[in-house]
Amino acid sequence: MAAFLQRKGWGYHEDQMITTHPIRGKVENTSVADSIFDGITYSKGAATMKQLLYLMKEENFSKALSVYFHKYEWNNATIDDFLAEMQHYFQNNDFTLKTWREIWLEKASLNLIEPVWHPEDKSNNASIVIKQSVYTPEHPTLRLHKIKVGLFKEDYHVDVI
Repeated sequence: MAAFLQRKGWGYHEDQMITTHPIRGKVENTSVADSIFDGITYSKGAATMKQLLYLMKEENFSKALSVYFHKYEWNNATIDDFLAEMQHYFQNNDFTLKTWREIWLEKASLNLIEPVWHPEDKSNNASIVIKQSVYTPEHPTLRLHKIKVGLFKEDYHVDVI
C-alpha cells in the first residue's frame, strides 16, 4: 500500500504536465509503445483500477476478475472484453462502464477535489461539501469518484464516512 501511494504521486505529477495523455491510446508500433509507459500509464492506471474496484465494491470486482481470467486464460483479450465481463457485476443504473472507460481511460489530465466547510461551525447542522473541478480548461472532463472522507476530532478519534 505504501509503494502504491508513493508511486501515485508520479502519476499525478506527469498528469499535470503539458505532455499529459489518456491512459488508453492507440499503439502503432513498438517505438510508440516504448514512449507511452510512464507515470500516467502505470501509476494513474493503477489508481484508476482501484477506483473501479471502489465503484464496483470488492466482492463484485473480484468475482468479475475471476470470470474474466477464467474465460480468457491462454487467449488474447481486449479492453472491450474486460469491460463486458466487469459490466455483469457493476451495479449502477445511472452509469455504465462504457462511460467509465471514456472518462477515466480515454481522457487526459486529472480532477481537483476540495472539501468546502466552515471549521468554526461546531453545530449539529455543520456540513461539508466535496467540490470537484478540472485541473486545466484544456481537459474539461469531470469524473465519477468514490472517496473516503476521514473526520478527525480533537481527541484524535477518527470517523470515516
